[in-house]
Amino acid sequence: MVKLLLMPVLLLATTTLSLGACCCGVPTDPAEGKFTAEAAGGELILRNQSEQTIHYFAVEEETAARVDLDFEPRNWPAVPPAGEARVQYAAIAGYVPGAQRALVHWWSEQGGYRTPLEVELR
Repeated sequence: MVKLLLMPVLLLATTTLSLGACCCGVPTDPAEGKFTAEAAGGELILRNQSEQTIHYFAVEEETAARVDLDFEPRNWPAVPPAGEARVQYAAIAGYVPGAQRALVHWWSEQGGYRTPLEVELR
């Protein structure tokens, strides 16, 4: 009797582990890793290598802790699919000369809000 009761539990555990192993590491967001930010020549260069429009908001790192983001990211500037945007340092929210880092918050219709990209300002 105990053997019969354990069988469904073992089957469920085996199925769960198998599904977890085959699905682990499979990206569910096609834009993940395809939106990048770098600093060069006094500006941020944002590149979108995905097939989605990416909306972004660039903010100086220390300022980021003190501001509330506009939580309607459709109002943020956008980088079209396979496009690029250049943002002068002066246009980064809270930027002051000598700032060390900026955070680029980003969002798309399909993937939603993502972890901000950290950029060292040079």
